[in-house]
Amino acid sequence: MTTRLDRRGFLAGAASLGGAAMLGGCGSGSSGGSSAASRPPIGQEPGNLSIYEWQGYEAAGTKAQKAYGMTVPGKSYVDKYGADSLTYTAFPSDDIAVNRVAAGTQFDLMHPCISYVKDWTNAGLIQPFDTSLLKNWSQLDPNVTKAGVVDGQQYWIPWDSGYSSILYRKDKVDPADATGWELFWNPKYKGKISMWDGGSTPVEIAGLVNGVKDPYNMSDQELEAAKQKLIEQKNLNSFYWKLEYDDMQPAFKSGDIWITYAWPNDFNDMLVAGLDAGWLNPSQGELAWYCGFIMGKDSKNYFHNHEYVDSFLSREACVDLANTFVYASANIQVKASDLTVAKPGKRSSAYAQPEAVAVLNFGDPNRVAPPVHLEQFIPQRAKYQQVWDEVKAS
Repeated sequence: MTTRLDRRGFLAGAASLGGAAMLGGCGSGSSGGSSAASRPPIGQEPGNLSIYEWQGYEAAGTKAQKAYGMTVPGKSYVDKYGADSLTYTAFPSDDIAVNRVAAGTQFDLMHPCISYVKDWTNAGLIQPFDTSLLKNWSQLDPNVTKAGVVDGQQYWIPWDSGYSSILYRKDKVDPADATGWELFWNPKYKGKISMWDGGSTPVEIAGLVNGVKDPYNMSDQELEAAKQKLIEQKNLNSFYWKLEYDDMQPAFKSGDIWITYAWPNDFNDMLVAGLDAGWLNPSQGELAWYCGFIMGKDSKNYFHNHEYVDSFLSREACVDLANTFVYASANIQVKASDLTVAKPGKRSSAYAQPEAVAVLNFGDPNRVAPPVHLEQFIPQRAKYQQVWDEVKAS
Protein backbone atom coordinates (compact mmCIF):
# COMPACT_ATOMS: atom_id res chain seq x y z
CA MET A 1 0.00 0.00 0.00
CA THR A 2 1.31 3.43 -0.95
CA THR A 3 1.02 6.13 1.68
CA ARG A 4 -0.87 9.11 0.37
CA LEU A 5 1.29 12.23 0.43
CA ASP A 6 0.09 15.73 1.04
CA ARG A 7 1.37 18.93 -0.56
CA ARG A 8 3.70 19.71 2.30
CA GLY A 9 7.38 20.35 2.38
CA PHE A 10 9.98 20.94 -0.25
CA LEU A 11 12.34 18.50 -1.86
CA ALA A 12 15.41 17.94 0.31
CA GLY A 13 18.09 20.33 -0.80
CA ALA A 14 15.69 22.61 -2.66
CA ALA A 15 15.73 26.34 -2.29
CA SER A 16 13.97 27.82 0.71
CA LEU A 17 10.39 28.94 0.18
CA GLY A 18 11.36 32.56 -0.06
CA GLY A 19 14.47 31.99 -2.14
CA ALA A 20 14.72 33.16 -5.73
CA ALA A 21 15.64 30.22 -7.96
CA MET A 22 17.59 31.75 -10.80
CA LEU A 23 17.41 30.25 -14.25
CA GLY A 24 20.15 27.69 -14.78
CA GLY A 25 22.26 28.56 -17.78
CA CYS A 26 19.98 31.36 -18.94
CA GLY A 27 21.09 34.11 -21.24
CA SER A 28 19.60 37.26 -22.59
CA GLY A 29 18.45 37.82 -26.11
CA SER A 30 17.34 34.27 -26.97
CA SER A 31 14.38 34.17 -29.31
CA GLY A 32 11.35 32.28 -27.98
CA GLY A 33 9.41 30.02 -30.28
CA SER A 34 12.17 28.75 -32.57
CA SER A 35 11.70 25.17 -33.75
CA ALA A 36 13.03 22.14 -31.91
CA ALA A 37 15.31 21.41 -34.85
CA SER A 38 17.19 24.66 -34.23
CA ARG A 39 17.91 23.79 -30.61
CA PRO A 40 21.02 22.09 -29.26
CA PRO A 41 20.31 18.46 -28.24
CA ILE A 42 19.25 17.71 -24.68
CA GLY A 43 22.76 16.49 -23.82
CA GLN A 44 24.09 19.98 -24.44
CA GLU A 45 21.51 21.70 -22.25
CA PRO A 46 22.55 22.74 -18.75
CA GLY A 47 19.71 20.84 -17.04
CA ASN A 48 19.28 21.79 -13.37
CA LEU A 49 15.73 23.01 -13.84
CA SER A 50 14.48 25.91 -11.77
CA ILE A 51 10.74 25.61 -11.25
CA TYR A 52 8.25 28.11 -9.83
CA GLU A 53 5.74 25.72 -8.30
CA TRP A 54 2.73 25.64 -6.00
CA GLN A 55 3.76 24.55 -2.53
CA GLY A 56 3.73 20.76 -2.24
CA TYR A 57 3.84 19.90 -5.95
CA GLU A 58 7.59 19.28 -5.89
CA ALA A 59 8.20 16.38 -8.28
CA ALA A 60 10.50 14.34 -6.05
CA GLY A 61 8.04 14.63 -3.18
CA THR A 62 5.35 12.62 -4.95
CA LYS A 63 5.21 9.74 -7.39
CA ALA A 64 2.94 11.78 -9.68
CA GLN A 65 5.45 11.72 -12.55
CA LYS A 66 7.44 8.58 -11.81
CA ALA A 67 7.85 6.20 -14.74
CA TYR A 68 4.95 7.73 -16.67
CA GLY A 69 5.47 9.24 -20.09
CA MET A 70 9.23 9.10 -19.90
CA THR A 71 11.63 8.77 -22.81
CA VAL A 72 13.31 5.87 -21.04
CA PRO A 73 10.55 3.44 -19.91
CA GLY A 74 10.55 2.73 -16.21
CA LYS A 75 12.50 5.82 -15.23
CA SER A 76 11.11 9.07 -13.94
CA TYR A 77 12.64 12.44 -14.63
CA VAL A 78 14.14 12.33 -11.15
CA ASP A 79 15.50 8.81 -11.72
CA LYS A 80 17.17 9.93 -14.92
CA TYR A 81 18.57 13.29 -13.90
CA GLY A 82 18.64 13.21 -10.10
CA ALA A 83 16.64 15.01 -7.45
CA ASP A 84 19.40 17.56 -7.06
CA SER A 85 18.81 18.67 -10.66
CA LEU A 86 15.54 20.33 -9.61
CA THR A 87 15.23 23.55 -7.63
CA TYR A 88 11.82 24.76 -6.49
CA THR A 89 10.55 28.13 -5.34
CA ALA A 90 7.07 28.47 -3.83
CA PHE A 91 4.44 29.97 -6.12
CA PRO A 92 2.31 32.09 -3.73
CA SER A 93 -0.35 33.29 -6.19
CA ASP A 94 -0.69 33.96 -9.91
CA ASP A 95 -0.67 37.72 -9.47
CA ILE A 96 2.49 37.73 -7.38
CA ALA A 97 4.21 35.23 -9.69
CA VAL A 98 3.76 37.10 -12.95
CA ASN A 99 4.85 40.38 -11.33
CA ARG A 100 7.92 38.77 -9.81
CA VAL A 101 9.08 37.28 -13.11
CA ALA A 102 8.35 40.54 -14.92
CA ALA A 103 10.63 42.23 -12.38
CA GLY A 104 13.50 39.98 -13.43
CA THR A 105 13.47 36.72 -11.45
CA GLN A 106 13.70 33.90 -13.97
CA PHE A 107 12.72 30.23 -14.02
CA ASP A 108 12.74 27.40 -16.54
CA LEU A 109 9.16 26.38 -15.79
CA MET A 110 6.24 27.99 -13.97
CA HIS A 111 2.78 26.69 -12.99
CA PRO A 112 0.13 29.39 -13.53
CA CYS A 113 -3.60 28.95 -13.96
CA ILE A 114 -5.77 29.21 -17.02
CA SER A 115 -6.83 32.85 -16.79
CA TYR A 116 -3.26 34.14 -16.65
CA VAL A 117 -1.89 32.79 -19.94
CA LYS A 118 -2.37 36.10 -21.74
CA ASP A 119 -0.85 38.00 -18.81
CA TRP A 120 2.36 36.03 -19.33
CA THR A 121 2.38 36.27 -23.12
CA ASN A 122 1.42 39.95 -23.17
CA ALA A 123 4.39 40.64 -20.89
CA GLY A 124 6.71 38.70 -23.21
CA LEU A 125 7.87 36.40 -20.41
CA ILE A 126 7.41 32.93 -21.94
CA GLN A 127 8.08 30.87 -25.05
CA PRO A 128 5.81 28.27 -26.69
CA PHE A 129 6.01 24.49 -26.43
CA ASP A 130 6.30 22.05 -29.32
CA THR A 131 3.44 19.65 -28.61
CA SER A 132 4.93 17.04 -30.96
CA LEU A 133 7.52 16.48 -28.23
CA LEU A 134 4.79 15.57 -25.71
CA LYS A 135 3.78 11.98 -26.36
CA ASN A 136 0.89 12.23 -23.88
CA TRP A 137 -0.54 15.34 -25.53
CA SER A 138 -3.39 13.47 -27.23
CA GLN A 139 -4.79 12.44 -23.82
CA LEU A 140 -5.55 16.04 -22.82
CA ASP A 141 -8.92 17.73 -23.20
CA PRO A 142 -8.78 19.89 -26.36
CA ASN A 143 -11.37 22.24 -24.88
CA VAL A 144 -8.85 23.04 -22.17
CA THR A 145 -5.62 23.01 -24.17
CA LYS A 146 -6.99 25.67 -26.52
CA ALA A 147 -6.88 28.14 -23.62
CA GLY A 148 -3.09 27.94 -23.86
CA VAL A 149 -2.96 28.95 -27.52
CA VAL A 150 -1.89 32.50 -28.34
CA ASP A 151 -1.27 33.57 -31.94
CA GLY A 152 -1.43 29.95 -33.04
CA GLN A 153 1.24 28.72 -30.62
CA GLN A 154 0.86 26.56 -27.49
CA TYR A 155 2.25 28.55 -24.56
CA TRP A 156 0.52 26.69 -21.70
CA ILE A 157 0.13 22.96 -21.00
CA PRO A 158 -2.79 22.19 -18.63
CA TRP A 159 -2.41 19.62 -15.90
CA ASP A 160 -4.35 19.98 -12.62
CA SER A 161 -7.89 21.17 -12.03
CA GLY A 162 -10.20 21.84 -9.13
CA TYR A 163 -12.58 24.22 -7.44
CA SER A 164 -12.17 27.05 -4.97
CA SER A 165 -14.71 27.61 -2.24
CA ILE A 166 -15.16 27.99 1.52
CA LEU A 167 -13.86 25.34 3.88
CA TYR A 168 -15.61 25.57 7.24
CA ARG A 169 -16.04 23.83 10.59
CA LYS A 170 -19.46 22.18 10.59
CA ASP A 171 -19.33 21.89 14.36
CA LYS A 172 -18.73 25.63 14.76
CA VAL A 173 -20.71 27.25 11.94
CA ASP A 174 -24.51 27.33 11.95
CA PRO A 175 -25.73 25.37 8.87
CA ALA A 176 -28.19 28.16 8.19
CA ASP A 177 -25.24 30.52 7.67
CA ALA A 178 -23.37 28.24 5.26
CA THR A 179 -25.16 29.19 2.07
CA GLY A 180 -22.86 31.36 -0.02
CA TRP A 181 -19.71 33.45 -0.28
CA GLU A 182 -21.34 35.96 2.08
CA LEU A 183 -20.25 33.68 4.93
CA PHE A 184 -16.95 35.60 4.81
CA TRP A 185 -18.95 38.67 5.86
CA ASN A 186 -20.93 37.14 8.73
CA PRO A 187 -20.18 39.14 11.92
CA LYS A 188 -21.04 36.10 14.09
CA TYR A 189 -17.65 34.63 13.16
CA LYS A 190 -15.47 37.70 13.57
CA GLY A 191 -11.86 36.69 14.20
CA LYS A 192 -12.48 33.12 12.98
CA ILE A 193 -12.31 33.90 9.26
CA SER A 194 -9.29 33.85 6.93
CA MET A 195 -9.45 35.10 3.35
CA TRP A 196 -6.67 34.14 0.92
CA ASP A 197 -4.20 36.87 -0.01
CA GLY A 198 -4.96 35.95 -3.62
CA GLY A 199 -4.71 39.20 -5.57
CA SER A 200 -7.67 39.38 -7.92
CA THR A 201 -9.52 36.40 -6.37
CA PRO A 202 -10.91 38.19 -3.28
CA VAL A 203 -12.09 40.97 -5.59
CA GLU A 204 -13.96 38.41 -7.70
CA ILE A 205 -15.57 36.95 -4.56
CA ALA A 206 -16.69 40.38 -3.37
CA GLY A 207 -18.15 41.00 -6.82
CA LEU A 208 -20.18 37.78 -6.61
CA VAL A 209 -21.49 38.76 -3.18
CA ASN A 210 -22.48 42.13 -4.64
CA GLY A 211 -24.39 40.36 -7.40
CA VAL A 212 -22.22 41.13 -10.44
CA LYS A 213 -22.86 38.97 -13.50
CA ASP A 214 -19.25 38.63 -14.62
CA PRO A 215 -16.66 38.66 -11.80
CA TYR A 216 -13.80 38.67 -14.36
CA ASN A 217 -14.85 41.79 -16.21
CA MET A 218 -16.20 44.24 -13.66
CA SER A 219 -16.77 47.90 -14.40
CA ASP A 220 -14.99 50.61 -12.48
CA GLN A 221 -18.16 51.14 -10.44
CA GLU A 222 -18.39 47.44 -9.63
CA LEU A 223 -14.72 47.36 -8.66
CA GLU A 224 -15.20 50.27 -6.29
CA ALA A 225 -18.15 48.49 -4.70
CA ALA A 226 -16.04 45.32 -4.38
CA LYS A 227 -13.32 47.32 -2.65
CA GLN A 228 -15.74 48.72 -0.11
CA LYS A 229 -17.14 45.25 0.47
CA LEU A 230 -13.65 43.85 1.11
CA ILE A 231 -12.79 46.69 3.49
CA GLU A 232 -15.94 45.73 5.38
CA GLN A 233 -14.80 42.09 5.44
CA LYS A 234 -11.33 43.01 6.64
CA ASN A 235 -12.72 43.94 10.06
CA LEU A 236 -13.97 40.36 10.49
CA ASN A 237 -10.87 38.67 9.10
CA SER A 238 -8.30 37.06 11.38
CA PHE A 239 -5.52 37.20 8.78
CA TYR A 240 -4.98 36.94 5.04
CA TRP A 241 -3.28 33.61 4.42
CA LYS A 242 -0.44 33.29 1.89
CA LEU A 243 0.75 29.65 1.89
CA GLU A 244 -1.79 26.96 2.66
CA TYR A 245 0.51 24.59 4.55
CA ASP A 246 2.36 27.29 6.46
CA ASP A 247 -0.53 29.63 7.25
CA MET A 248 -4.03 28.39 6.62
CA GLN A 249 -4.03 24.68 7.39
CA PRO A 250 -2.30 24.97 10.79
CA ALA A 251 -4.73 27.70 11.85
CA PHE A 252 -7.73 25.66 10.73
CA LYS A 253 -6.50 22.52 12.48
CA SER A 254 -5.84 24.39 15.73
CA GLY A 255 -9.26 26.02 15.72
CA ASP A 256 -7.88 29.52 15.36
CA ILE A 257 -10.06 29.88 12.27
CA TRP A 258 -13.30 28.13 11.30
CA ILE A 259 -13.95 29.65 7.87
CA THR A 260 -11.40 29.97 5.07
CA TYR A 261 -10.87 30.08 1.32
CA ALA A 262 -9.59 26.68 0.24
CA TRP A 263 -9.18 23.98 -2.40
CA PRO A 264 -10.41 20.35 -2.38
CA ASN A 265 -7.08 18.98 -1.14
CA ASP A 266 -7.46 21.15 1.97
CA PHE A 267 -10.93 19.70 2.55
CA ASN A 268 -9.46 16.22 2.24
CA ASP A 269 -6.60 17.01 4.63
CA MET A 270 -8.96 18.36 7.28
CA LEU A 271 -11.12 15.23 7.04
CA VAL A 272 -8.01 13.06 7.44
CA ALA A 273 -7.10 15.17 10.49
CA GLY A 274 -10.42 14.15 12.03
CA LEU A 275 -12.10 17.55 11.88
CA ASP A 276 -15.79 17.97 11.22
CA ALA A 277 -15.07 19.94 8.07
CA GLY A 278 -17.52 21.02 5.40
CA TRP A 279 -17.14 22.18 1.79
CA LEU A 280 -19.50 24.94 0.76
CA ASN A 281 -21.27 24.94 -2.60
CA PRO A 282 -21.98 28.68 -2.69
CA SER A 283 -25.34 29.89 -3.98
CA GLN A 284 -23.40 32.27 -6.26
CA GLY A 285 -21.36 29.35 -7.68
CA GLU A 286 -17.92 27.90 -6.94
CA LEU A 287 -14.79 29.20 -8.61
CA ALA A 288 -13.07 26.67 -10.90
CA TRP A 289 -9.62 26.47 -12.41
CA TYR A 290 -7.16 24.56 -14.51
CA CYS A 291 -3.47 25.15 -13.90
CA GLY A 292 -0.51 24.06 -15.98
CA PHE A 293 3.02 24.64 -17.19
CA ILE A 294 4.66 27.52 -19.02
CA MET A 295 8.29 27.88 -20.12
CA GLY A 296 10.50 30.89 -19.40
CA LYS A 297 11.41 32.82 -22.52
CA ASP A 298 15.15 32.59 -21.88
CA SER A 299 15.30 29.00 -20.69
CA LYS A 300 18.15 27.01 -22.19
CA ASN A 301 16.51 23.74 -21.12
CA TYR A 302 14.04 23.41 -23.97
CA PHE A 303 14.08 19.60 -24.23
CA HIS A 304 14.44 19.08 -20.48
CA ASN A 305 11.35 21.25 -19.98
CA HIS A 306 9.33 19.19 -22.43
CA GLU A 307 10.42 15.90 -20.88
CA TYR A 308 9.64 17.10 -17.37
CA VAL A 309 6.18 18.38 -18.34
CA ASP A 310 5.33 15.26 -20.35
CA SER A 311 5.97 13.13 -17.27
CA PHE A 312 2.89 14.69 -15.64
CA LEU A 313 0.42 14.27 -18.49
CA SER A 314 -0.25 10.55 -18.91
CA ARG A 315 -3.37 8.84 -17.58
CA GLU A 316 -1.33 7.05 -14.90
CA ALA A 317 0.29 10.26 -13.69
CA CYS A 318 -3.06 12.05 -13.59
CA VAL A 319 -4.67 9.20 -11.66
CA ASP A 320 -1.85 9.63 -9.18
CA LEU A 321 -2.53 13.37 -9.09
CA ALA A 322 -6.11 12.58 -8.07
CA ASN A 323 -5.11 10.03 -5.45
CA THR A 324 -2.26 12.11 -4.04
CA PHE A 325 -3.74 15.60 -4.04
CA VAL A 326 -7.48 15.00 -4.61
CA TYR A 327 -7.52 17.11 -7.76
CA ALA A 328 -8.91 16.48 -11.21
CA SER A 329 -6.79 16.96 -14.33
CA ALA A 330 -6.90 17.85 -18.01
CA ASN A 331 -6.46 14.18 -18.93
CA ILE A 332 -9.82 13.00 -20.27
CA GLN A 333 -8.98 9.32 -19.72
CA VAL A 334 -9.14 9.58 -15.91
CA LYS A 335 -12.35 8.29 -14.35
CA ALA A 336 -13.64 8.38 -10.78
CA SER A 337 -13.32 4.59 -10.69
CA ASP A 338 -9.54 4.96 -11.10
CA LEU A 339 -9.18 6.53 -7.66
CA THR A 340 -8.27 4.71 -4.46
CA VAL A 341 -10.95 6.07 -2.15
CA ALA A 342 -11.23 5.42 1.59
CA LYS A 343 -14.26 3.59 2.88
CA PRO A 344 -16.80 5.92 4.54
CA GLY A 345 -15.66 6.82 8.02
CA LYS A 346 -12.10 5.59 7.48
CA ARG A 347 -9.83 8.59 7.88
CA SER A 348 -6.56 7.04 6.73
CA SER A 349 -4.09 9.38 5.05
CA ALA A 350 -3.34 6.56 2.58
CA TYR A 351 -6.59 7.23 0.73
CA ALA A 352 -8.53 10.11 -0.74
CA GLN A 353 -11.63 10.80 1.32
CA PRO A 354 -14.96 10.11 -0.46
CA GLU A 355 -16.47 13.47 0.55
CA ALA A 356 -13.54 15.34 -1.02
CA VAL A 357 -13.56 13.19 -4.17
CA ALA A 358 -17.29 13.84 -4.57
CA VAL A 359 -16.85 17.62 -4.84
CA LEU A 360 -14.54 17.22 -7.88
CA ASN A 361 -17.31 15.79 -10.11
CA PHE A 362 -15.06 13.38 -11.98
CA GLY A 363 -16.47 12.38 -15.35
CA ASP A 364 -19.11 15.13 -15.42
CA PRO A 365 -18.80 16.94 -18.78
CA ASN A 366 -20.38 20.00 -17.18
CA ARG A 367 -18.11 20.12 -14.15
CA VAL A 368 -16.90 23.68 -14.94
CA ALA A 369 -20.10 24.93 -16.60
CA PRO A 370 -22.30 27.63 -15.03
CA PRO A 371 -23.20 28.26 -12.27
CA VAL A 372 -19.53 27.39 -11.68
CA HIS A 373 -17.22 30.29 -12.58
CA LEU A 374 -14.27 28.95 -14.58
CA GLU A 375 -11.34 31.36 -14.41
CA GLN A 376 -11.19 33.80 -17.33
CA PHE A 377 -8.62 36.29 -18.50
CA ILE A 378 -9.18 39.62 -16.73
CA PRO A 379 -8.59 42.55 -19.12
CA GLN A 380 -8.34 44.97 -16.18
CA ARG A 381 -6.06 42.78 -14.08
CA ALA A 382 -4.02 45.77 -12.88
CA LYS A 383 -7.16 47.48 -11.56
CA TYR A 384 -8.19 44.34 -9.68
CA GLN A 385 -4.75 44.17 -8.13
CA GLN A 386 -4.90 47.86 -7.22
CA VAL A 387 -8.23 47.29 -5.48
CA TRP A 388 -6.78 44.45 -3.42
CA ASP A 389 -3.68 46.47 -2.53
CA GLU A 390 -5.87 49.34 -1.37
CA VAL A 391 -7.98 46.99 0.74
CA LYS A 392 -4.92 45.61 2.51
CA ALA A 393 -3.56 49.12 3.06
CA SER A 394 -6.86 50.44 4.44
